[in-house]
Amino acid sequence: MQPLVICTIDGVLSDNNNRLNLLKDGSLLEYHDRFKYDDAMITTIRMLKGFQRTGCDILITDDRPIEYMEQTENWLKENGIFFDYLYLPKPKEVGRHFKLKSVKDHIRENGGQIIAVICTDRQDEHDFRNHPHRPIVYSLSRGAV
Repeated sequence: MQPLVICTIDGVLSDNNNRLNLLKDGSLLEYHDRFKYDDAMITTIRMLKGFQRTGCDILITDDRPIEYMEQTENWLKENGIFFDYLYLPKPKEVGRHFKLKSVKDHIRENGGQIIAVICTDRQDEHDFRNHPHRPIVYSLSRGAV
């Protein structure tokens, strides 16, 4: 089985601290529009590259709407983040369970064994810790927010 590493974007690959206040203000559209100004998180990128060197497929999934697919792919490539799969939700798929569902659908269609998950959302951490594959979950902390 192909080893899979699951990674999210906001707060994991991109430093979204400069726009977190927009989430609190309810400006979700502006929050997504401003992602292109995020700095890349070099330590996470190096970690992903290490997994790639060992032959893992990199699956990136996030809550960012599918309308941002092209901009997201460009941002990832500009920041040296190479991936095998990228899943973003369609409008009716947006919600808490999208990330887990996208991974489940991917495994059903392509096979694979999740060996690691890199995330920052506590709910993602909980969901993937309880996944039948029992991957190692690396949960990044934002510190005092």
